[in-house]
Amino acid sequence: MASNTQATTLAILDYWHKVEFFIPYGLDQFLDDLDEWQTKTLLRSTLEQSLGAEWLGIDVNEEKEVVGYNLFLGIFDKSAISQVCERVLPKSDTASNSASAFEEEARTDLEGLTCFAKLPLDKAGHPIIDSISISTAPWALGQTLTGGLHSLSYDAFDGARQNLLVLLRNFMSQRGPFAGHGLDATEVLTLQSLLCEWASFSPPTAQPIAVLTAKIKTRKSAKPVEKAAPQTPPAEDDDEEEEVLEELDILNSFYIRDIERAIQGVRSGNVPLALEQYLIPLATEKRIDLYSDKGCAALLQALRPRFLNRDTGWPPLTNP
Repeated sequence: MASNTQATTLAILDYWHKVEFFIPYGLDQFLDDLDEWQTKTLLRSTLEQSLGAEWLGIDVNEEKEVVGYNLFLGIFDKSAISQVCERVLPKSDTASNSASAFEEEARTDLEGLTCFAKLPLDKAGHPIIDSISISTAPWALGQTLTGGLHSLSYDAFDGARQNLLVLLRNFMSQRGPFAGHGLDATEVLTLQSLLCEWASFSPPTAQPIAVLTAKIKTRKSAKPVEKAAPQTPPAEDDDEEEEVLEELDILNSFYIRDIERAIQGVRSGNVPLALEQYLIPLATEKRIDLYSDKGCAALLQALRPRFLNRDTGWPPLTNP
């Protein structure tokens, strides 16, 4: 790949990567699909006054039983994203009416609740740390506020991600008397502080610390014979906790991983031809206006049956 083409491709991917950072996770949409009794909002005052794991209690419908929980940490309003962007990207005085309308529509999309992370818990409240998912939006907000938009990059996020892995491993290894038990209320506050310090961004104090949701299943009509079930995981699980967390899932974007792989490929000079063709425009003299007669002819030519895959996988037509 020519150096100019490589630089242009990397610049496009880097910009796309920055945009993905700011796409918030839609917590409201997730909560809307649940019954009201399945969710519990956790305020700081509630957690500070809670003893042990009593914060975990959710009144369950008689016909259902809890099989686990999702703990959404670091709740804040999506409007924080537009507020930060307005600070670092002042509105242009020459913005057109259509551009203003587009900005207003985009701002409307940034309404409702989002979060820093989703941490699954088993039915005893024990954290399944290897299944944690994080949102990149809080980190992007913190980086932008402290270092500007230019501080957002693939390398910066990769380093931050590795740092968070270390912090979470340390949290699990330092649980002390809570190891092997459900999360204590103080540990929920500790995780909140850990995530805020990592992201260099803290939600307004009026926002809840977390939202707890119950994962449920229908209770069987005939109660099976009860078997003795250990209330705590086996002792050997303590060692597993320290080594299972090898990667962090991204909560708010389906494309960040793909973009990162593309960036790595371009840097190494190994980029698929399709990606290069998609990102790098043709020379002006080779472009075709698809609305012109020449463009229509080009479309018809490209859609001729001989260019289609004959092995479609459809069964052969048979007469009734």
